[in-house]
Amino acid sequence: MPLLALAAFRCTARDADAETTTRQPEMRCRARTIAGARYRVCELPPAALGRLRLLARDAQGRPWRTIERLDAGLHARGERLQFAMNAGIYERPDSATGLLVADGGRTYTRLNVSPGPPNPCRTANFYCPPNGVFFVAGGRAAVLSTADFARRPRTAPAVEMATQSGPLLVRRGALAQAFDPHGRSRTIRNGVCVRADGTVVFAISDDGVTLYELATAFRDALACPDALYLDGTISALYTGADLPPQRHDFSAMFAVTEPIAGRR
Repeated sequence: MPLLALAAFRCTARDADAETTTRQPEMRCRARTIAGARYRVCELPPAALGRLRLLARDAQGRPWRTIERLDAGLHARGERLQFAMNAGIYERPDSATGLLVADGGRTYTRLNVSPGPPNPCRTANFYCPPNGVFFVAGGRAAVLSTADFARRPRTAPAVEMATQSGPLLVRRGALAQAFDPHGRSRTIRNGVCVRADGTVVFAISDDGVTLYELATAFRDALACPDALYLDGTISALYTGADLPPQRHDFSAMFAVTEPIAGRR
């Protein structure tokens, strides 16, 4: 498979001459073809989880909105953006539909346990049961259904970052629901999962895929026991090369950065 951003924490298209001499954990991003559809897949090993951030607003409290603006803002602070992907579904860029814990543990939106509108799977992916939460707590990442997340004991480690979306794609090694293998809704879609060893996997389709195709890709090709749909159509991935075209604003973005050499 063609390599897009191997060792994305240390080497990108911006500094392609740099060699990876560090032994720090790496994020690996690759192009993959799964069941005839093109995907880009980024894998973050457990030892590198501390490099992952979920960012929603700048120092003035304004939503970042775009990868381009996030990139410029971080650069001004002496950081280079290595990876970015939109995180979860929202009504407005300043209002996530469900739980959003970002910017170092700040809760912007609480857990949404509403059943949503009638026939939610036809009208609102977020409410299509079971929906769920991707989160990091106690230095470990996980994907849980909204109901299971709500039952976390009060003594559980504090949530460091979280995004709620729906539907779950894979749950406990099986498709989370009876997705239609003959579905006709094809669009760019993205999702996130956590493997049994704690590796976090982000994936986005470059081709239009159905929810069934995305779910089976996470379950079978990406070996994920639990996976969460993030969004569709507007989704975008950045791996350190050209900034992707972005037609809509985002409420929050996953990001991985590194310090710019010589900057403080």
